Amino acid sequence: MRGWVEPCGCTSEPLGGIARLARVVLDSKNQYGLGVSLIDGGDVLFDSLKPTNPADLCQENARIDLLLSTLHDLSCIGTFPGQYDDVMGVDFRDEKLKNHKLTNLTESAKNGFITGKDPAFRLGILFLDEANASSIDAKATNLKNEGAKAVVVVTHQPRSFFFAKKAAMPDKAEMPHVDIVILGVEGEETPPVAQKADSEGPVFVSAGKQGQYLGLVEFRFNKEGGWTLDDRQQKRQLRISLLTQRITTFQAQMNDSSDPTLKEFLKTKISDAREELDELAAQKDAPVTDRNYLVASTIALSRKIDPNPSFDAKLKAYESKIPELVAQCESKIACPEAVANEAHFVGAETCKSCHNAAYEFWKNAVYSVPATDEKGNSIERLSGHTKAYETLAEKHKTEDRSCVGCHTTGFMQPGGFCKVKEVGSFKGVQCESCHGAGSLHVATADKRQIKRAVPEATCRGCHHVPHIPTTESFNYEQRLTKILGEGHGALLLSKIKHQAQN
Repeated sequence: MRGWVEPCGCTSEPLGGIARLARVVLDSKNQYGLGVSLIDGGDVLFDSLKPTNPADLCQENARIDLLLSTLHDLSCIGTFPGQYDDVMGVDFRDEKLKNHKLTNLTESAKNGFITGKDPAFRLGILFLDEANASSIDAKATNLKNEGAKAVVVVTHQPRSFFFAKKAAMPDKAEMPHVDIVILGVEGEETPPVAQKADSEGPVFVSAGKQGQYLGLVEFRFNKEGGWTLDDRQQKRQLRISLLTQRITTFQAQMNDSSDPTLKEFLKTKISDAREELDELAAQKDAPVTDRNYLVASTIALSRKIDPNPSFDAKLKAYESKIPELVAQCESKIACPEAVANEAHFVGAETCKSCHNAAYEFWKNAVYSVPATDEKGNSIERLSGHTKAYETLAEKHKTEDRSCVGCHTTGFMQPGGFCKVKEVGSFKGVQCESCHGAGSLHVATADKRQIKRAVPEATCRGCHHVPHIPTTESFNYEQRLTKILGEGHGALLLSKIKHQAQN
């Protein structure tokens, strides 16, 4: 989950949220009954390895409690904590797990255990680290001898541990008696396809990060013996994801283009993609009855999934408490002070006195983008750096400290603001968000005292998953065309357009 209880709302179609997760899990339990087990693979508590700021602790505690209570209420059998769970220390982590009656499965799963309420089908669970990798297959064999119909291994090792190292470390890569390996903390943005290391080995699966997807493995038991991967559904999901992203890209290109020929071409491409999407949605797979098989898939927790009402109510209750929680911790902090001879933030209104043309261009650089509403219906919404704070206001998140930093300027910085209600004139993504604190430049008019060229890394400080769909979906030069213009990087804009045409 990487700490997320709901999607941030910055993307055109944000994914995730515990209320949608609950809907899918509970629907699965209703469909399959006793045969459903929910396991957390790790990295659930925090989204960063940086120490938590004291000003954030009140909200963070409430968020973690909501997250863990949700897993408990969904009958999660336990968790395998990763490094993102230990940011506040293992004592903090273990106390939180204990309070919500969630079991740390790491130690017990090193030798393995069997779980499952349905006596006809029980799963063996193992945890693999580098120290016990060579003995995993023997332990899997023991579990099957004890009655496990299939064996699931959870690991925090990267995918490369099993694939790239196989030639050099065959004893650690070959696991013919293991059926599934869950890569619990794999940092993929979009879940990769389920894959086998070899024909006799297990299937490797992961569900991405930030709680945007739910990883689902279905075991369909028809007779005694091994398991075959049925990847028809998975391949179809990947194609649907690709076509959906393609439609979004083509639509954005249409909006940006004034060439009627290109617009007509893109319109045809969009129509073709939507037609194929309809065909894929209508496809049904014939059941496999002559062998055991497993289906590994990921469910995108999109807005088209209705949130579970009970869990959505808990989420809304948490959101309503955020202002009170934030104020409680902010009352105990001191804001960073400006230091003599060091740059501090001054705000866009100060920049305006010398850079009026750039200021006016920034103020008016607002454009329409395709998006979805809370029900997943297609809409258009306004976007742009100057609109950034307004998008928080629309979502009632102006006092959510996990959001404010990327929608304002100078948050927690000298000369800026450190308490959410004191944002003042620092609303929106202003000049200094990109060019750095401007006080020394203002005092001296020295161009060396300001960052003129803005590297891509600066933009990606905020434009990263889950605030964008994928890393590749943020095209640096394409985004520059939205924020450059007359009085603000016109020469660079002309070079970018020239390169694009050639």
